[in-house]
Amino acid sequence: MSRRARATIGALLATATVGAPLAALPVAAQAAQIKSGFYDCWGYQGTFFTYYGTYEFKTPGHYLYAADRKGHHLVGKVKGGTYKLRGKKLTPTSGPMKRNHLFMVKKNVNEWILGNPNHLAIGCYRLK
Repeated sequence: MSRRARATIGALLATATVGAPLAALPVAAQAAQIKSGFYDCWGYQGTFFTYYGTYEFKTPGHYLYAADRKGHHLVGKVKGGTYKLRGKKLTPTSGPMKRNHLFMVKKNVNEWILGNPNHLAIGCYRLK
């Protein structure tokens, strides 16, 4: 993850005023499935809606991240990692999500919430 992207995500997590704490999201007993595809991550920073990068899920247990996307292609420095799904929670085991202490929680079929245990969340929406 680029220094600029880390700083931007850090600023969002530190100053977000809209959203629900991740601890309030329920975790189901059944394992969630994450649909293959691109997930654009957006969140509020003050009164602005800000883009925070794109995750791509292709192979179960693996993801790619880039700070930008053009059409259906990740642009710039692309980094990959692995994850495990437990209930509705996606926990990274390697890569940029793990380095930044992030995880994802399923909200619905096409939306996951990205955040860390001590902060508010960013919505990641599946590109159709």
